[in-house]
Amino acid sequence: MSGKHRVVAAIDFGTHGTGFAWAVVNEINRDMTQREVFFFDQWSQELAYAKNLSALLLDRDGNLEEWGYAAEELWHTEGSATGRRYVSGYKMALQRNLSHEGRARVGGGDGVVSETADDVQDLIRMCLRQVYRKAVDLIERGGIYKEDDIRWCVTVPAIWDSYTADLMYQTACQAGLPDDRERLILSLEPEAAALYCIVKGEQALQRPGQIFMVVDAGGGTVDITSYRVENGRKLSQLATANGSKAGSNYLNRYFVTEVLCDRFGSSFIEKVSEHHATDLYELVRKWEGLKRAVTVTGAKPLMLPLTAQMYALVSQDPSALARFEERQGGVVTAIVISADEVRAVFEKVVATVVDEVREQTARMRTNGGSDGGEIAILVGGFAESPYLQERLTAHFTEQKMRLHIPPRPSAAVMAGATHFAYDPSVIRARRAPLTYGVATSMSFREKVDPKAKRLTDEDGKVLCTDRFDMFVCNGDPVDSDSYERRIYVPVHSEQTGLEIQIYATRDTEPEYTTQAGVDHMASLSISLAKSMHLPRDERAVEVRMFFGESRVRVEAKNMESGESTTAEIKWKPTW
Repeated sequence: MSGKHRVVAAIDFGTHGTGFAWAVVNEINRDMTQREVFFFDQWSQELAYAKNLSALLLDRDGNLEEWGYAAEELWHTEGSATGRRYVSGYKMALQRNLSHEGRARVGGGDGVVSETADDVQDLIRMCLRQVYRKAVDLIERGGIYKEDDIRWCVTVPAIWDSYTADLMYQTACQAGLPDDRERLILSLEPEAAALYCIVKGEQALQRPGQIFMVVDAGGGTVDITSYRVENGRKLSQLATANGSKAGSNYLNRYFVTEVLCDRFGSSFIEKVSEHHATDLYELVRKWEGLKRAVTVTGAKPLMLPLTAQMYALVSQDPSALARFEERQGGVVTAIVISADEVRAVFEKVVATVVDEVREQTARMRTNGGSDGGEIAILVGGFAESPYLQERLTAHFTEQKMRLHIPPRPSAAVMAGATHFAYDPSVIRARRAPLTYGVATSMSFREKVDPKAKRLTDEDGKVLCTDRFDMFVCNGDPVDSDSYERRIYVPVHSEQTGLEIQIYATRDTEPEYTTQAGVDHMASLSISLAKSMHLPRDERAVEVRMFFGESRVRVEAKNMESGESTTAEIKWKPTW
């Protein structure tokens, strides 16, 4: 990938927080271990932190009124009296099979305020636009660089499907970022974290042959991948990514569902969430502060004092008050959470993280040929949790692996994405997450292919329809600069274009696109208008598909004229 950019900038859009970093393209910065990456950390007057909250405050018409810490403060002080809505934790709702259905709840992990991807895109667009404007303002401030000098990188979870990653790219463009493949790229979050760890991590991570795992534990998800260090500090992915919705925000969700609903009853919490959201939010915020010190070995009861307003609401509901008194043994001025309850809330999230790590460990060792001595890197905002650190340390010790937590783990993805934007070739190879191919017609195989798929073309050749023409196989390594090439011709002479249907499956040897487990993923339209003067079998189109990049790319060319044809993949959701 080439370009005339003079600055690279990365936006790490997270479930909990969002920020940006940048670096100047010059001779001094060519060596990634010496590269200077700049952060903006003045989002709040109270603390220096590289991320602002991803939260949005919307007016009654759905327009953005404020965002980040300022939105939180305004919501906390003025609430919803003017019809405002406070929205947070909405990122993972972009891919619906990873999000829970239903309306938002204060303290919920998703924060979904609508049931359509379009509305979630609009929320993400609002947030990205604010970050983009701030980044451009800072980079242009010295008068040396302009927006046109910047190559941008936006981070996405590795467990997102191609459709959702493409939605993110479109949303970034709607927010003002350039719709230009040379100037806007996507970076997989654990991949970016891996680059950061090579720069800021141990010397072992710069040694060719070293195998390591990245556990990116953020607010919304845990995203896990593994790599081998190659010569020149390049990385090859060893196994496809896995993960789930097990970020730190779900500790808040379970605090509400497992603790508050137990103390007051679900109907009372529903009512408070609907009509007194700021009071519920205040309880969640207090829990947010207390949970950061929870450990496995030192778990102890936690006490959350009730605000006067919350106590008044409970007192006005005889059923909720009676339940609260019974559950608390008569204590009604504070919520007392036993050590066992605290542990249970954490385990509902952390146990999932450990299970996902165990799965990636097996994949990594199968493909990497190792059986101990690997390094595990823990990054992301949730990486700062002592409870998570203790649980993973115990697991990795058992697996003969060593856990490393780099400096500023919450900024790892942001910094690493900046390094990726500077030189995308640093990722030498990725693993195909699925088997990809297209529906095509091939020679009919007697006694093998179903008679219902038998077709005779204009030249009398007997074909089998719906055959799966494989481009790349699930789990196969794919070099970042390589591509798969196919030549296609129309079946009928009157065809003025080729409509290529792209399919995917977890199966490694699919025969037909109609078989169970094969999903239609995308459509690819290629015009043949300038080739219609040629015989049908000479209207050949070369299709190249690049699977080794963070965003699947397609190029098509008319073989007769050499003219390039624009081919856009319209991904379909897998949910």
